[in-house]
Amino acid sequence: MSMSYDEALQEAAFDEFISSMAEELYEEHRDQAIEEFITERLQSYYERNPSIAINAVTFLKNSKSLEDEDSTSSLLYSSIATEVILKFRAGTQ
Repeated sequence: MSMSYDEALQEAAFDEFISSMAEELYEEHRDQAIEEFITERLQSYYERNPSIAINAVTFLKNSKSLEDEDSTSSLLYSSIATEVILKFRAGTQ
């Protein structure tokens, strides 16, 4: 059975509608999906590598030991420790 011209127009309009809805849903949920993917990957990584917290403490100790001698290095080590801890906390929640 062949399709009439009106049926073909209706099918084309429906296909266009579905396509635009899918695009809107993709745009609406893309950032959330990416964020969830990154969080899950980080969490998995830190669960497999629990020694990272030990590394953060080591960076913090280095920072404190350099406070009086080299403030720039101290700041760098404390920044690294903070980043490692924040990433660890974000990945485990």
